[in-house]
Amino acid sequence: MGINCKENIIIKSQDEFHAIDKILMSFAFDIQNTMEKFCDEKIYQEVMARKCAEASIKACREIELMVSYKDFQKKYKLDLLVDNGVIYELKTVKALNNLHKQQLINYLLLTELKHGKLLNFRSGSVEYEYVSTSLTKKDRYNFSINTNKFIGTNVKSIYLKEILINLLQQWGAYLDIHLYNEALIHFLGGSEDIIIPVNIIFNDKIVGQQKMQLLDRETIFHLSSINKTLQSYENNINLLIKHTNIKYVQWINFNKNIITLKTILKNDSVDHDSVDK
Repeated sequence: MGINCKENIIIKSQDEFHAIDKILMSFAFDIQNTMEKFCDEKIYQEVMARKCAEASIKACREIELMVSYKDFQKKYKLDLLVDNGVIYELKTVKALNNLHKQQLINYLLLTELKHGKLLNFRSGSVEYEYVSTSLTKKDRYNFSINTNKFIGTNVKSIYLKEILINLLQQWGAYLDIHLYNEALIHFLGGSEDIIIPVNIIFNDKIVGQQKMQLLDRETIFHLSSINKTLQSYENNINLLIKHTNIKYVQWINFNKNIITLKTILKNDSVDHDSVDK
């Protein structure tokens, strides 16, 4: 139960990271110069691991990282764990983006490591980004849950709140919200029972369907991780459900260590001036 890695994790200082990284970056540039930029990601992983082995540096590929609670399990795989304390995520994409950075930050938080690096072999020259976090395990468990505007509209809504609190107590905050969302779906009945097409209505006619996470026929739940434009975001949610038969949204927002569970009631009077266009 909790968070487990198959390898023993050793926390590295920033100086230790940079000493390792200097060597690894020379490997990365040499590999791209030799193999160019059109190989698959796993090939670059393998060659990087082999070059580390030749230099007597321990490097393990696709290290399993398991996050669990009761009968829920989520498995992650670290592309390359070097010297038991530095994570490298290797990509073959047009360009690195914030999603790649968030993925690596999630791995750092789960392993309690402070430093890692993104490497992209598809660009003209190896693209890289240093990723770090100062958050400690203690920081992640120092969270607050705001339920002042939560309404238990049905039994599943009350259960949703209970599960959310249990997950946060087990894993802490700041992790990828998709992890919490997958766990909530699991405990609420599974994706087949929860993720259901909802009719979208325009001018009293059904114009299509959109999959939503239903607690019952009138209630959905939605997770987000935003810290600005909260009212605008809420207005957008209201505009969406205005065109459905949904009456309630149980909205869970992760804003760093403040998690808010709020019930949005269907409202015909939306402030259009504060809606994102």
